[in-house]
Amino acid sequence: MQSRLDTLLQTLAQKHAPSVLQRAPSDDTRRRYLAQELAKNGVLVLPLTISTAHQVRQNDLVNEIVSLYGSFYRLLTDTLFPSLKSISANYADTTSPPILVIEAHCLPVIECFANYIVPYIAANYQQRSLNVAELQGVLNFVLEDLEGMTVPQETYRDLLKRGADYLTKLVSLPVQQHSLTLFARQHFLQIAPEPPEIATTIAPPPPETPRLRADAPPPPPEKPKAPSTPFVSAIPIIFDMRDKDDRPKNLPPVLPLKGSTQ
Repeated sequence: MQSRLDTLLQTLAQKHAPSVLQRAPSDDTRRRYLAQELAKNGVLVLPLTISTAHQVRQNDLVNEIVSLYGSFYRLLTDTLFPSLKSISANYADTTSPPILVIEAHCLPVIECFANYIVPYIAANYQQRSLNVAELQGVLNFVLEDLEGMTVPQETYRDLLKRGADYLTKLVSLPVQQHSLTLFARQHFLQIAPEPPEIATTIAPPPPETPRLRADAPPPPPEKPKAPSTPFVSAIPIIFDMRDKDDRPKNLPPVLPLKGSTQ
């Protein structure tokens, strides 16, 4: 049986890039291949792990993550791709641990997130101090791939400074981000962690979750299950920074991105 993550990648590929399924490998590199191809089509799949100690802050932490990604995206598009500002984020489902699906119009920026930003964050999870030269090197790679080296020096320095701020905040959060893609320049960043199995499988629903199965009997006391809380939120769309004419109709209210203007 396909894992939850494999099924999600398959479904997203069928929707956004059906042609890649014909070329997708059938071995253990398939997941990485699909994630990379989806990024090329403006879709970033981001599995998360939130520790038990921070479960009560789960919604706030997830919203902070997508707010930072949204602001980072807008920083780059405002300067380099001013006509491609639209971006939105959704939970993939209501299962724990959460998986985010970020979609945007500017394909090169999302691909850079997959090639550099997410692998860097995954490799440096909760590092108390980041190597400044390495941090700037990552951002230089991003701007180089986005052909941003030709902007005025003052603008370039501002992109580096503000980009480093967003990246540092994303690393410092007590939420582990798992990269489905490898760092694009392996000689620069040697660590390329794979997402753990917990982020790719569906945990059995706990007995205290009648919303998922109201008639489920409690488990035998001699076989207690490990604590597992489904990721439930009343906000299926975390943020939506698309232009009004681009937004689908009849969707639930969205949570405004902090600092954004309507």
